[in-house]
Amino acid sequence: MIRHSLAALGVSPSFHIHHIKYYGDALANSIVGLAAAQQTLPVRSAFAQGVQPTLHADSPMFPPQGFALMQTAMNRTTGLGLKLNAEESITAQQALRAMTIHGAYQLRLQDKTGSLEVGKWADLQVVDRNPYTTPVHELDRIRTLAVYVGGKPQYQAP
Repeated sequence: MIRHSLAALGVSPSFHIHHIKYYGDALANSIVGLAAAQQTLPVRSAFAQGVQPTLHADSPMFPPQGFALMQTAMNRTTGLGLKLNAEESITAQQALRAMTIHGAYQLRLQDKTGSLEVGKWADLQVVDRNPYTTPVHELDRIRTLAVYVGGKPQYQAP
C-alpha cells in the first residue's frame, strides 16, 4: 500500500545499495537477522511499481563509484558473499537508468540532464568498456577516461 502511494504521489526512493555490500553481513548475522535482511532494499519492486528509483553511495561513507553501485544492485552480494534479497536484483539497463535519468527526475531536472538528447546539457562520462556487456563481477573495474559537463571537457585520464 505504501509503495503504491509513493507512485501516486510521484515520489521516488533512493536506495543506499552498498548497505548490502558493506553492512549486509552484520545485518543478517546480528543486527536484524537473516529473515529481515532478506527483505532489504526492494529496488526491482520499485521499478515494477513505476516509482523511478535511484542508487546512491553517500560519499565519503562509501566510494562514489557508480559502476560499483551498479554491481551491488545487480548481484546483491555482501562482503562475505551472502546474497541478500536476490529476487530484487536489477538489470544493467535498470541500474544505469537509476543513476542517470531517474536521478535527474528526482532533482526535477529531467528536461536538462540525465540522458543524451538535443537541448540537454551534454553531461557525459566516457568509460573504458561497455557496462551493458561487462560481466557483473567486473563492473567495479570500469574506469573513467573522460568527463564532459555541458559538452566541455572537465577530466581526461592520464
